[in-house]
Amino acid sequence: CYDLEVKDKGHNYIVDGIVVHNTYEQDVKKFEGWHGHFFAADEPMPRPKYIALKRGLVDYGGIFLMSFTPLSEAWIFDEIVTAGNRDFGIHFVDIMDNPHLGEQEIADFAASLTDDEKEARLRGQWMHLSGLVYKSFDVGLHVLEGFEGGEIPHGHTCYAAVDFHSRIEHAITFIAVDKRGHIVVCDEIWRHGSDEDIAGWLIDWHHKRHKLETVIIDALSKGDGNLHEGFSSHDKIDERLSAFGIPLEGGSKDVENGIRGVQDALLSSNKVASLFVQEHCAKHIYEFTHYLWPTQRDKTSEHRTVSQKPQSKDDHFMENLRRLVVLPAEWRGVSDNSAWLEQVNKGYQPVDAVAGY
Repeated sequence: CYDLEVKDKGHNYIVDGIVVHNTYEQDVKKFEGWHGHFFAADEPMPRPKYIALKRGLVDYGGIFLMSFTPLSEAWIFDEIVTAGNRDFGIHFVDIMDNPHLGEQEIADFAASLTDDEKEARLRGQWMHLSGLVYKSFDVGLHVLEGFEGGEIPHGHTCYAAVDFHSRIEHAITFIAVDKRGHIVVCDEIWRHGSDEDIAGWLIDWHHKRHKLETVIIDALSKGDGNLHEGFSSHDKIDERLSAFGIPLEGGSKDVENGIRGVQDALLSSNKVASLFVQEHCAKHIYEFTHYLWPTQRDKTSEHRTVSQKPQSKDDHFMENLRRLVVLPAEWRGVSDNSAWLEQVNKGYQPVDAVAGY
């Protein structure tokens, strides 16, 4: 154990040779320069102080524990809870799990809370994400390692969806569906590019990774309707893809049923999951954990219905997924891949030599 010599009497701590107690009100410099095996925090910790304390664990390969009601410090959610680091153990605890609290006392306390406060103070959910669309998304359940050897297993049916943009990056989702109907998000692209680039990325994936059954793209790719046939982005991409036998379809505008479908795939009425995300698809994981209903001051969260549209923020890959579910993206059986293999064996060269597809 590290034995700390007390020199600064103005420093708010208690020392018995192995324990040091700091408070968040202190300057971050007070957290620097220590060495130890373990630290614990009983409230959400400001990030600079977390970094200072974590540095002190390096010498001994130490560990840390945080236990708190998630009312603040949203960085913890992004950098620890949903980071996908399997060295972290994350547990959410409901107030009813505490056997030392009385039911009537809990009910009295709950009656004084808003619906959003209940999410944090009663159920241990993050205050800033109280309007989360996909509340059942669980990193521990839904985030998987990549396919063994990086290869998509034979017999899966693969699809892609494109959320097309005029100014910001395009979002492309790739999924693989197995014979049980399980959907796995296995690749993603978030890049600026021309119509030709988009087509090239899809064709490269089709050749390098797995045959694409169908590609869907949102209506924005068709422009405002004033373009002559063959001149829209949709037409240009379709022309390129069709040369390689890849069908292109328009994505569904049915937001309500799309969201319902994704919710059911995450966790059905029988508590069974059939939609998963591989851990390298960081943008999908981020959006699942930040995709929110609009804030409503005149209605409680209990009055929100799925017919309302979520916020148009952190939604690009979520748009892709709900369109794929409505398509529907399903297992089509083990198909004859001879034509696809013939194309692959021609020595196809990727458009992007760095990315490999």
